[in-house]
Amino acid sequence: MRARRAGAIATILAVTGVVGVPATAQSRPKTAPPVFVRCPRAAGEDARCGRIERLIDVRRPALGTITIGFELHPRRLAGRSDGTVVAQEGGPGYSTTGSRDDFLALFEPLRARHDVLFVDARGTGRSSPIDCRRLQSGNGDYERAVGRCGRQLGAASDAFGSAHSADDLAAVLDALDIERIDLYGVSYGSFFAQAFANRHPDRLRTLVLDSTYPAYGLDPWYRDTNAAITHALLAVCRRDRSCHAAGIDAPEVLARAAIRLRNHPIRGPAFDADGGRTRVTVDDVALALLAAYATYGGPLHGELVTSIRAANRGDTMPLRRLVAENLGPYPADDPADYSSGEYAAVICNDYPQLWDRTESSIVTREHQYAAAEAQLRRGDPNGFDPFAIDTWLETGWGEWRTCLRWPAPERYVPAVRSSARAPRVPTLILSGDLDSVTSPWGNRIVARRFPRSTIVTISNGVHGMAIGDRGHCVSRVVVRFVRTGGSPGDTRCARQYPEVRVANFAPRLAGFRAPEGFGSPDARRAAGLASATLGDVLGRWWTMSGETGVGLRGGTFETQGLERPVIDLDRVRFVEDVAVSGTLRWNRTTGVARATVTLRGSIRATLTLTWNSWDNARAAIAKGTVDGKPIVAAVPGP
Repeated sequence: MRARRAGAIATILAVTGVVGVPATAQSRPKTAPPVFVRCPRAAGEDARCGRIERLIDVRRPALGTITIGFELHPRRLAGRSDGTVVAQEGGPGYSTTGSRDDFLALFEPLRARHDVLFVDARGTGRSSPIDCRRLQSGNGDYERAVGRCGRQLGAASDAFGSAHSADDLAAVLDALDIERIDLYGVSYGSFFAQAFANRHPDRLRTLVLDSTYPAYGLDPWYRDTNAAITHALLAVCRRDRSCHAAGIDAPEVLARAAIRLRNHPIRGPAFDADGGRTRVTVDDVALALLAAYATYGGPLHGELVTSIRAANRGDTMPLRRLVAENLGPYPADDPADYSSGEYAAVICNDYPQLWDRTESSIVTREHQYAAAEAQLRRGDPNGFDPFAIDTWLETGWGEWRTCLRWPAPERYVPAVRSSARAPRVPTLILSGDLDSVTSPWGNRIVARRFPRSTIVTISNGVHGMAIGDRGHCVSRVVVRFVRTGGSPGDTRCARQYPEVRVANFAPRLAGFRAPEGFGSPDARRAAGLASATLGDVLGRWWTMSGETGVGLRGGTFETQGLERPVIDLDRVRFVEDVAVSGTLRWNRTTGVARATVTLRGSIRATLTLTWNSWDNARAAIAKGTVDGKPIVAAVPGP
């Protein structure tokens, strides 16, 4: 962390005002101008980058100062400005400037007359990123690394929460002479946005909270996560024709599998999404983590339950692969891109704990945590369904013990005080109905607290829907809300997002069911297998970080491009006895996809499949030949 002792304190005091006392437009002090610096090339030619210096805590000047960095993208047209849009990334710990491309794409329709501003939250990106080496590396005892990070920050360990970061944003606005903003926050960014709304309500024109959760009053056990996991599992199966017809009780499948795997784990080799071979253990904790990670999209919602059912039949490869893809070791990030220290600082300062936050004795905290856990076991033994309490606690998903060794605060400032009233600012809340990390119930609690809020629930939506929406429903609603100053318009399109396709795993073609649709059984089986193979490759595409992947049971594929990916398949085997080769071209903005493939093995076919990935029905039309006979078929698309 870059922190300079008091040198420009008088200047910084003029910039900041006092933490916890929002300044009105009339009382706001004159501010020192920002220091402008050269932008990184990735920011683009139009960007203006700069920084201001602030006291780490205005009530404790001896702690020194902190650098707060920003990136401003001016409107494209001269003349009248329609305002400034500010975006805040999630995590916590991720830098907002690191996600500039996604945010600029989201607000592209507004950029003619709107400025777009990114301010990295303190402790991230260009704002004095916290670098706690042991914690950042991901090695060693996690709890102890978090405690060590807090001790590294010393007396400033309680000054990296959302309240201080919200005041940083206000100070940047003052320095840039920006009166009011349209604020968009995603995930933790929406938590930050609630803090800003509470502390600086006069600075907001509109507020968009994408995948949000209450800034106070959270259940410290986060049991709504498990309720949302159960809801998502049921919804995915109910909406998929083949899963629904099979009468699968998805939560029951997970619950039974977790009990079995706790006593008899599955072990064996598997390939991760980038084709790296590793050895995995599939136990109850791994299964629970997979169910939790499904909230972020990718193939998990469509593959987890049927992977378990395949394993029950002796085919463990699909389940082992999911563990290799999602639960493998992650390389340490540059703290400027993602700061584990800032993540810890926020959750330890802002989130509810299962002990007295002001208690400094680790022993006493341990006793208080143990008492809370005992009360949970007595009072709500099924609170973590579909998983047992022991299984779910071992995942660490709720970070229940993470902050046991974090220093007790000297000057605790909550993100939002429970007595606070949310401002009457037009507020749009986006809630994916398959999101479990920020559950639909949490979104509704926030909506009730903001008196001028509109909640939009996205069918089949996961976490953070507006980012990556590429001009479809949710992003259009956000743009319209900002442009009009608070009207979301017609939001019925939010009910039309494509359903999750549930995978049909079989080790050989004989076990692969011909899907429902149009065409003869042989035509539908060939087209269905081609579609399933392409869908399986696309599932890896969402997860992989490189350009080369491997098929479930053999073969490889190469990818090029992000907005219009081209994927070349080389003898990819979704089933052991049929190899699929060919090329898939996909326009992610329009959704139009076209693949020309050959199938060789137990069946011989040459097919062209076309579909639209944004189409709710998402039927793939297949034309070509199967075993030398011309066919036309319609089957569920990838």
